[in-house]
Amino acid sequence: MADLTLDEPADPATSVLVINIGAKRGERCPNDHWVYIPQSRAGFHRVGFYSNVDVSFLPYSSRKAQDRVSIYVEKAYLEGQKPNESEIKALCEAVVRELQEWGWIGEVEVVDPTWIEVAYTWSWPGSRWREKALKALEERGLYQIGRFGRWVFQGIAESIKDGLMAGGAAKN
Repeated sequence: MADLTLDEPADPATSVLVINIGAKRGERCPNDHWVYIPQSRAGFHRVGFYSNVDVSFLPYSSRKAQDRVSIYVEKAYLEGQKPNESEIKALCEAVVRELQEWGWIGEVEVVDPTWIEVAYTWSWPGSRWREKALKALEERGLYQIGRFGRWVFQGIAESIKDGLMAGGAAKN
């Protein structure tokens, strides 16, 4: 694909390490879909509970008893500052230990970290980078959708709408 160099610096983004955990449900496990954490020893900022959103995120054998929990834990990093494998392993261990101390999880059955290079995006005040980048891509027949593709914050409903509209346009 052609080089898309623009005449101004790219707007910033934040990378995120998502640590997915399957565990026995702790006695003090929240019933929320997600919880923002203003301060943690391990440095994570949000814990989400897949299994509180839908029971299908649990193993079939645990759905009725709901004695398990499937969660994700997010820790933000400067864009491109991915920790190495030993740092990720140490962080996973620290996160598990902290959540166990809080009583949110018990015995852990699986831990699976995932790196998201561009997780959250924003624009510098007065920046025209986003508009210029989208225009350059469109000139090459590439149309961006979703919050990552369009470099905007949006919810799931808008993302689904964008996908349906793009799919409909591609059929024509």
